[in-house]
Amino acid sequence: DLGLLNESPGDGRQQSRSAVRAALAVVAKAKAGSGGALSAEERDILRAYNCALAAKGLIDFDDMVPMATEAIDAGACAMPNGNYLHVLLDEAQDTSGSQLAFLQRLAPRSSTVVTCVGDADQSIYGFRGSQPDMLTRLTAAFGCMPLILPTNYRCASSILNLAKSLIEGSPLREHL
Repeated sequence: DLGLLNESPGDGRQQSRSAVRAALAVVAKAKAGSGGALSAEERDILRAYNCALAAKGLIDFDDMVPMATEAIDAGACAMPNGNYLHVLLDEAQDTSGSQLAFLQRLAPRSSTVVTCVGDADQSIYGFRGSQPDMLTRLTAAFGCMPLILPTNYRCASSILNLAKSLIEGSPLREHL
């Protein structure tokens, strides 16, 4: 129970804020495609959220990329048809599945060289729907060749050593 339907008038603003945060977490989880199947209550929350957006003629950030991909697939927008010779994808570990699908439409492997810059050790965070295997998926989709840059100039060695010990112990870490 997310507290959305059971809040009494005397519970105050904090409970309202908590309920809104919980509902937005449900929406984010659903739109990222992470976290498995939604419960009936979560589906109701997502439906209500999407209906509220539609009633006002709005979309949210998480809808933009899938809508652009659908427009390409439907032929509703002009594509450059190979005019992009090179595409650079920075922070590639943070790419979501929907962003990967969009990039595959925008930069077909047959006509575009895609360079992905990312850090596999940061992919464990799952930012905005990314998954720990995203760099491997990008490598497969675009034929990227991993190039490891082993030197970090940003942090002191004590910080790097601590981070390395934590990261290497993560079961989510992929070894490229």
